[in-house]
Amino acid sequence: GTDSAGRPAYLALGFILGIGLLAKLTLLSLLPVAFLLPLLVEKNGRKRAYAWGLMAAGLLSTSGWWFARNLVLYRDLLGDHWKINPAYFAWDLVPKSLLSAYFLPQHFWRQTGESFFGRFVNIGS
Repeated sequence: GTDSAGRPAYLALGFILGIGLLAKLTLLSLLPVAFLLPLLVEKNGRKRAYAWGLMAAGLLSTSGWWFARNLVLYRDLLGDHWKINPAYFAWDLVPKSLLSAYFLPQHFWRQTGESFFGRFVNIGS
């Protein structure tokens, strides 16, 4: 028979990666590293493919809907705010000194929190 000890771990890793992507899109850079794991652990090519399938299933089941939504709403897989409404984010593009209003505690920490957890608001309103 086949050893199924690692199967729940690969699925769980996919779920964790998917949830992480919903919180912070820059986690996309970790996906190649995560998908290298079966190359290091699994000796059999079939088991590797199965592990990748489990990870992809977990990832897509938790965050795939978000990317599909972005494609439908914005015609952009990542829903990149620079492409959706660049005028709204013009302030982010202007170079700022450390003494500018941007770095005041009430603004800077709010922006940092929104950046980390994402913006789930209607930008147009």
